[in-house]
Amino acid sequence: MHMEHALAQQRLDMRTNGYGYDSTDEDVVAGEIDPDDYETLAMAEELHSVREMAQSDWARTRILDGLWLSPADDWYGYRPRLPNAEHPAPWVLAVADGQVHPVPVTLRVPPAPTYHLADQLYRVFERQLRKILLPAMQNVIKRIMYQGRSEAMKIVAAMDSEDVLHALQQAWAWSKDLRQPPLHENDPDPGTPLDDASSSSKSDASHTTSPVLSTATLQTTPSPPPSDNKREKDGEGEPPHEEVPRMNLFTEIGPPEPSNLLRDIPRVPTTMQEMPSFSLKAFIEVLRFGANHTLRCSCAAAESASVPCSIVMSATLSAPQTQTMSCLHTRDRTSHSGNTEMRQEHHPP
Repeated sequence: MHMEHALAQQRLDMRTNGYGYDSTDEDVVAGEIDPDDYETLAMAEELHSVREMAQSDWARTRILDGLWLSPADDWYGYRPRLPNAEHPAPWVLAVADGQVHPVPVTLRVPPAPTYHLADQLYRVFERQLRKILLPAMQNVIKRIMYQGRSEAMKIVAAMDSEDVLHALQQAWAWSKDLRQPPLHENDPDPGTPLDDASSSSKSDASHTTSPVLSTATLQTTPSPPPSDNKREKDGEGEPPHEEVPRMNLFTEIGPPEPSNLLRDIPRVPTTMQEMPSFSLKAFIEVLRFGANHTLRCSCAAAESASVPCSIVMSATLSAPQTQTMSCLHTRDRTSHSGNTEMRQEHHPP
């Protein structure tokens, strides 16, 4: 059937353009199109369109349910223990189903049976992941720029995939129009130590807290949890621009109005730590694209940062050097996530 469609396309092109035919032959004069060719091509185009729609819907459903595992990893058999996924704005859901997501129906979908289909699904998955996650990724970058534009590029370059994932678990990341947080919620100066920045919104009791906090003291004061406070204390002597976003970026700035939320909000996995290489690469590429676009639009950040934009974009999240989609055409490679050899099949099994 595919060969028949290809031949029909070739005949139609040649007749339309007048190539390869003797213009003296009335039966094959350029411009005389066999109606059967049009019918065959129309069927082929309709079939192709239906297939693309089905694949896009499959990938979209998979992503929205919190299964961010790439079809390429499925093809190679790299399916780790998948984390649960939670909705960042559960109050907008029409019905709380009470199920653990991804649901079993999503998890039970087998890998693609052929290499060609795996290749198609990989590309469709990447497109849908970018379409769904890109607006939220750009909001994360904007939130960082609100905290300190001159340090934004350095902060983005220092982030890892878990930092970004934790930000996506907050409802503010899925706003249509991200509002700038009030000044008291941010560090007024990127060079201000964490203790000084965080103490401005605390009560007088938190100002008089002893530098060495006991467990009992932490349980009876409004100070942050012990683990967060300890991290702040341990990092006093370190450059603050890497720590400030880790503290403020995960702080909710107030739930957005339902009318100000994006239409497609997926359930977000609780961690990306065990995700194999293709899945992690697809996730990181979305952030790189969003960071590149957002930071380039900020002339102030680009001019004042001491790190060139091209270096930041190449270093963002330190993506593992794994196969691109042409990976499905290459020989043995090594997966950085699992340190296992990926055997490439040039033909369907």
